[in-house]
Amino acid sequence: MGGIWAVQSGPLWHRAVGLVGLSLVGPPVIHLVRARLRRHRARSGPRISLTRFFAAKAIVVAFALIATWLLGYTHENAPLHAGLLMAMVIAIAGPILHPHLLIPEPEPAAEPAFPHP
Repeated sequence: MGGIWAVQSGPLWHRAVGLVGLSLVGPPVIHLVRARLRRHRARSGPRISLTRFFAAKAIVVAFALIATWLLGYTHENAPLHAGLLMAMVIAIAGPILHPHLLIPEPEPAAEPAFPHP
C-alpha cells in the first residue's frame, strides 16, 4: 500500500479514492478465489474477517491522507515520505494486529443426547 501511495500522481483525494477502491475490491476477489480453490478441502483454522480487514485498511488510508497533507507543507516529496511511513507502519503493526483480524472457526454442532428416531 505504501508503494502504491508513493508512486501515484495527482491530487490527494485521487490517491485516497484509488487506494480505498483497491482495498475494497482486492480482498473479496482474493477471498472468492481462495474459496473456490479450497471448495473440495475441509476448512480448518481461523479465517480473516473482511469487515475488520476493511476497517484496518480505511484507517491506514486515512493515516496516509493526513500524513501527506501535513507533510505537504514542509516536504516537496510528501507522497513519497507518507508512502514510506505507511509501509513501515504496516510492516511493524501488521503482524501484531493480524490475530485481531481473524475469526475463530465455529465449533461443530454438538449431537443431541437423545437422537430422534
